[in-house]
Amino acid sequence: MLHTAAWLAPDDIPHSLLTPPGVAPDDIAEAVGTLAAYSMVTDTGTTLSVHRLVQTVLRTPQNPDDTQPLRHLQGRDRAEQAVLHSLTPPPGQDSPVEDQWDTLAPHLVTLAATRPSEHHTAPLTDVYEIAGYRLHQQGHTARAIPLFEATLAQREQVLGTIHPNTLRSQNNLANAYQSAGDLGRAIPLFEATLAQYEQVLGDTHPNTLSSRNNLANAYESAGDLGRAIPLFEATLAQREQVLGDTHPDTLSSRNNLANARQKAEAVQHGGTATSVTKEIPQ
Repeated sequence: MLHTAAWLAPDDIPHSLLTPPGVAPDDIAEAVGTLAAYSMVTDTGTTLSVHRLVQTVLRTPQNPDDTQPLRHLQGRDRAEQAVLHSLTPPPGQDSPVEDQWDTLAPHLVTLAATRPSEHHTAPLTDVYEIAGYRLHQQGHTARAIPLFEATLAQREQVLGTIHPNTLRSQNNLANAYQSAGDLGRAIPLFEATLAQYEQVLGDTHPNTLSSRNNLANAYESAGDLGRAIPLFEATLAQREQVLGDTHPDTLSSRNNLANARQKAEAVQHGGTATSVTKEIPQ
């Protein structure tokens, strides 16, 4: 139980999350009581907390012989399975409910942030992505970044660097970096994503055009209107050609270009202008 809890968030770990299927609640209560008696956990009766230093020690490999099972990774495997099991939809529901996501979000973030190199659990990939979207929509973008990073790493490992799902994950991570104010990591990732979309899908594919818009937006956010405006112009021209003058994406692109030009003019006169719209390639 302690090795499992080491890979979860340090606080508010529900007893139910540490109860494997088929294990009697009395056995869990006895285990929690033993750990609490040795001051290894703090128990509230329904949840427990583990000191961060204890977690760090338990996540660290103790066995230098790689040919034998490592207990710290066994604990991680149990933690991953516990989270996946806890996301089982309630009876009559097709998907987990809000309370399930909210309870498990901190533990998913911790699992994502502590993922060992080359460690991959396929069912967690989509879960990380969904949880990242939810946190991003709730305004917790900084907390979502480890989830998007883990999603991208796992998709690169399994699907390769130019698979459409990998490129979508790469774009999501770049968007998260930008929303968190980290343009130093966002812009290179947007640039790489656009280059890969151009290579795989061509210059005028909708995903390529969305990626080009996002890069232009990042340039504008960085104050580099000299690179942003030509990119907005190219995106608008291509959308007019491919989608037509009245398609919603074309109208969005026209609005973005107008905003960027307005900002360039406002900067010359010491003013400000509104921001542009980021897009997520499907």
